Amino acid sequence: MRMGPGSISVARGWRLGISAVAMACFAGCTMQPSDNGGGSDNGGSGDATVTAKIVAPATDFGISVLEDPISVFYSVTGATSTQMVDVSGYYVPLDTNDQGECIDPQGSAVGDRVIVETRQLDGDLDFFSFDPGAAGVGCYRFGVLVTVDGVELDPVDGDAAVEVQAPPDPSFVLPETDLTVLTTAQVLIRIDAGDPQNEVAWRLFILREEDSRTVSPDQLGQELARGTGNVGEYTLSASDYGPGNYEIGVSATDTGDSVTATVAEGLTARIVTIPNNTQTGRFLTIVDSQN
Repeated sequence: MRMGPGSISVARGWRLGISAVAMACFAGCTMQPSDNGGGSDNGGSGDATVTAKIVAPATDFGISVLEDPISVFYSVTGATSTQMVDVSGYYVPLDTNDQGECIDPQGSAVGDRVIVETRQLDGDLDFFSFDPGAAGVGCYRFGVLVTVDGVELDPVDGDAAVEVQAPPDPSFVLPETDLTVLTTAQVLIRIDAGDPQNEVAWRLFILREEDSRTVSPDQLGQELARGTGNVGEYTLSASDYGPGNYEIGVSATDTGDSVTATVAEGLTARIVTIPNNTQTGRFLTIVDSQN
């Protein structure tokens, strides 16, 4: 199952706050005490009927491991004002294929429950934060675990699965190594944006020695080409640049928008660029054919 980046904007919308889903239906599953806690015969928490539900997300979606945390909204109703209610938000891992894609979003968990946040209930609707970077690449389902006056109730899973996707991992296919060429040369450049979903936009550029390496990705060097999909090619004419030392770089993003639009949206962290702190681009030295 592939969950594309087009649904990521929905995930970003969940940061709007509780009022954005305040009109959501709170009908959910009835939660009864689990075996690790007992109720009271005189109106204690074990006799209470508490209803809980994951309100949002309600449908499966994909999100980059580089994305900011999102809010998972839940409702808990039926508790009285005298009861102490704690809610733990969690996620459980689901089975994935070799590419990290969800095999069956409705399938059983294949790992332990991971509690990400516990808080005292304050109103019928609340949320916890899910950080895709902390969870890592994989497929997950959200849920809540409610404790009433120390009695832990049965966990309640939501219906939606989130596929946390690996970011692009751009690399140079050609040239295979750094090059020294004459000003008459034609240099074929081929890149692989390295996006597991092959839903990626890239920008190819060339840097002079004096060019800044710290400006935003849409402003780095002189743009050579831009495109979408993992494979990109460009033929560089050395005569257009003249003798000197250059570095060829590439930026790639899986936001569903171009590198320029992604910067404009304030999502620069969703762009992977070479050169960076640990990787260099392809160095190109152009020499005068007369020497």
